Amino acid sequence: MDPISPTTVFSGAEALQARMRGLQLQAEARLRPARQDAGGFAALMTSSVRNVDSALHEAASRTEAFLREEPGADLVGTMMAVNKARVTFRTMVEIRNQLIQAYKDVANMPV
Repeated sequence: MDPISPTTVFSGAEALQARMRGLQLQAEARLRPARQDAGGFAALMTSSVRNVDSALHEAASRTEAFLREEPGADLVGTMMAVNKARVTFRTMVEIRNQLIQAYKDVANMPV
């Protein structure tokens, strides 16, 4: 095995560091518009409910297509859509439960 020179190690480290800076800048650029367009908690909840609704509609349409034996409707895609809808719905229910519990905790705090 050939020995690795320090210049090779340093140049590799510099390349990795430059790549990491580039990825960090890309991530910050992607997050910046989301922070500006967020619109607060109500907009976040509305968006989340719409995502759950679209997942449920997707699962229903794929299930109907599979049951009608339409071309291109496969069992794997149908099951993935149904499971995605199930997970997103359960997640939304858990978030709601946590919000209700937090509200109750705040409401019952002694003043």
